[in-house]
Amino acid sequence: MPLFVREEDQAPVEAPAQGPGVTWRDVPVAVADVGRGSGSALRRFLGPFADLDRRRGGVEGAHARRPTSGRSPVPASGEGGRRHRFTVDALLVFGLATLTWLISMARQDRCRFTDVAQGGAPYHWMCYTDLIALYRARGLATGSGIYRDIDWEYPALSGYFAEWTRRLTDFLGVPGNPDLTPNQQLANSNIYLAVNATLLFVCFLVIVAIERELLVDRPWLVLAVACSPAVMTAALINWDLFAVALTMLGLLAHSRKQSVMAGIWLGLAIAAKFYPLVILGGLAALALRPVVRTYIWPARAPVKADGEADPWVELVRFGRLAVAAGAAWFAANLPLLVTKSERWSYFYTFNKNRGPDLGSLWYGLNLAGFPTPSAQKWALLFMILCYAGIALLVVLAPTKPRIGQVAFLCVAVMVTFNMVYSPQYVLWTLPLVVWALPRWPEQVAFALAELLYYFAIWLHLDSSPWVYFRTDVAQGQPLAYVLSILVRIGVTWWLMGIVARDIWWPGRDPLSRERGELVIPGPIGWPWRRPAQPTASPSSGGEAVEPGAVDDAGSADEAADFGGVAVEVAEPVGVAEPVGVESGEELKSPGGTAATKQSDG
Repeated sequence: MPLFVREEDQAPVEAPAQGPGVTWRDVPVAVADVGRGSGSALRRFLGPFADLDRRRGGVEGAHARRPTSGRSPVPASGEGGRRHRFTVDALLVFGLATLTWLISMARQDRCRFTDVAQGGAPYHWMCYTDLIALYRARGLATGSGIYRDIDWEYPALSGYFAEWTRRLTDFLGVPGNPDLTPNQQLANSNIYLAVNATLLFVCFLVIVAIERELLVDRPWLVLAVACSPAVMTAALINWDLFAVALTMLGLLAHSRKQSVMAGIWLGLAIAAKFYPLVILGGLAALALRPVVRTYIWPARAPVKADGEADPWVELVRFGRLAVAAGAAWFAANLPLLVTKSERWSYFYTFNKNRGPDLGSLWYGLNLAGFPTPSAQKWALLFMILCYAGIALLVVLAPTKPRIGQVAFLCVAVMVTFNMVYSPQYVLWTLPLVVWALPRWPEQVAFALAELLYYFAIWLHLDSSPWVYFRTDVAQGQPLAYVLSILVRIGVTWWLMGIVARDIWWPGRDPLSRERGELVIPGPIGWPWRRPAQPTASPSSGGEAVEPGAVDDAGSADEAADFGGVAVEVAEPVGVAEPVGVESGEELKSPGGTAATKQSDG
């Protein structure tokens, strides 16, 4: 009987007999429940709760749609699978996300006052937020308009967001004007914080909903975003969640092959924050991969355009995405370009001339006594080298990397070598690291490293003796703060290494088996090596065997290396047998590699 073998459970699962084209997408949920009892104790404990609504409701109707639960193989998990029901796990996830947001708002109470005489210590209480600081310091409380009257060091769409919330604050409170008393300005600033917190909460819920779509096979891992300490601590420092929500909408649309919509969302995201631009570069590498693998750098056993009949399809889709992104970005920036071009360019000139600032590697080196002249040039050089390495990894990977993996690598390089790392930048990588590394140990390490940095930066700004390892702050360097920077960067690079390993050995990626048919790629055909000539195999009766082919008497040396595990085609035990292929038939891989299938015994 034909069998599929789950990579994680190694439990034989009966596959539906629907012909040779069947994939994990076609395996029914009832069949997928086999082997759910294996795994860690935590997974065994949480598994039954993922589909409580089905268990409570009794027998399903003929038109019911079962929610995917536990570790069931579902359509392209990690690449934008769909959900059709508001399930119990959805209520729990969004309820916990709401609780997380309430905690983040409660943390701001120590920085909210009704009388200017009360003062405050935002660094000491770790409740600083740009929303209140910029509202009062830049004249928004007195009626000054962003871009109209003042410069703004953020991209255009973020400026629009801040300006629209200022006008809404004027509507809900006392209209801003120079005649307002300090206490009236302070009251308006509290309203401004509440208005922004409400809109950013909507952005946060959008991000959580998208993570549920992208992680349909691991619904409980969405809690790494919904209950993230990063959201509790850094969500209300700035307007970054707005750009993160736009970015995730673009990546979700791209995972569903909606190129134009993906381009529109990503173009708007770039108009709100600059970091999604590097993600666009990663998507370009994914689009170029089929063309490079087919015409420029072919492998011995190439994946046939990663599932597409034409290797140019992905490049055409990316072309549409890039055009739509450019149009959306231009439309968002056009009003400023026409009316206030000098204020529009302030963001770019401000960052062009920016030196090493808080949280960056270069700032930490300066504090440690190792100044880095021309830090911007060094940062640009390292970024170029890293992005070239990521592009090479994407092209040479045995199977197509997941979008989340490539996006995380691109953003991680940026936050490592950028001139500044503000505490809220953790929100850029949070949804991507959960998407790229759907495992709890890595999520815990990431959260702890970012929490360490969060506490250290406020202690540093408050000149606390804790970061100097001595009571005399005037003497010595804030070594604890420097150490927190190095720990954060070290954990980020450790996570990048794990993602790169999962890309190079797809069998180590928990979500690799859910992209469709199980493909065992051959070794890389390096361009400077001459292709091997066809040789005669004794087991094939003297017939020529194409380079890279594995005959039915193959050895461990000839077996394909999939996920770091040698798979011997001659041994039927533990090998997935395609449905609808009779014993003795020739099995062809997408790249044309032939191998004679053994009977399952």
